[in-house]
Amino acid sequence: MNESFIVSSGYENYTREVLRQFIVNLTQQSPDLVNLTFLRNVSDTMTHSSRDPMSVVIPITVFYAVIFLAGVLGNVTTCTFPECPWKYLTIWYPAQYPFNQSFCILQGLLQETSTNATVLTITSFTVERYIAICHPFRQHTMSKLSRAVKFILAIWIVAFCLAIPQAFQFGIVAVEGNGRICS
Repeated sequence: MNESFIVSSGYENYTREVLRQFIVNLTQQSPDLVNLTFLRNVSDTMTHSSRDPMSVVIPITVFYAVIFLAGVLGNVTTCTFPECPWKYLTIWYPAQYPFNQSFCILQGLLQETSTNATVLTITSFTVERYIAICHPFRQHTMSKLSRAVKFILAIWIVAFCLAIPQAFQFGIVAVEGNGRICS
């Protein structure tokens, strides 16, 4: 008996011989319970794999390739430049901050805003999951695109407002040896 099979999209499509042998064994064991026509149709469907037309396959392939490339580019950028490029200047020129006081405060404001927005976003995901699990009927009435957009805007506004007092604590500090840092 030929027991080879083809793996396609995570499902095993057995070859025609294996399915034929399965049908024969099944009909010999319980002939009253077997609908032979149904089993033959199933075996024909499973052994003759058909691909979608090229007008569908090519756009989907291009779409997934673009997503893949964007993901690779984003991950490489994140791993290569975890901090802003001016942070690399501190490696070559320690204690020589090249920008002025305003930029130092703006840098601190943006860092604190993104940190706060991250925490608030994760918190909102947690609340949304709680509602979806504990109150599934309420979740259907609350999940709308306009509501999600409002929540995202609210998260960033709250994050910005919470970052303002912290950002004003940043400033340029003089260090020994005629240098300065943003701290």
